[in-house]
Amino acid sequence: MVRERNPEKIEMSEPQHEEVLFGRIARVNGYISKEQLIECLTFQAKEAPEEFLGDILLGRGYLDLEQVLSVLLIQQENLERQVGGIDRRRRDILFGNLCIKRGFADMEDVYNALRQQAVHEREGGYRQIGEILIKQEKLTDEQVAEILEEQKKSMKKKV
Repeated sequence: MVRERNPEKIEMSEPQHEEVLFGRIARVNGYISKEQLIECLTFQAKEAPEEFLGDILLGRGYLDLEQVLSVLLIQQENLERQVGGIDRRRRDILFGNLCIKRGFADMEDVYNALRQQAVHEREGGYRQIGEILIKQEKLTDEQVAEILEEQKKSMKKKV
């Protein structure tokens, strides 16, 4: 997730079509109010600078897991349009959505795996979401292979 730092300097005018800031996407989609966003950004800036905005909004009950995943997907689609190509984060979110769709994992499992992945990235590493879900015993090797095959087909259709 992209973190927003200084809540006092965030202009709350209508965002651009290709918005990539998590809070603004959540706001534009009507998931949170301006006041909720400012409250959480202020908390993040003053008390929890290492915490993701999505986690703060989720923890305070302003967003549910489905909304967080929806915002992440929009964020990644917008980033993809800006930088071109399908990046690994987008593939991981697609992988998670396919896991949920097939009933292999629930939204909470996928969200927690994406959070764990973000922590690894912040520490300079990277682990694929399938690897994380296997380690957590949420998926089997066979299920990961099945999802990867479906993901490959899905990505070919979009290209």
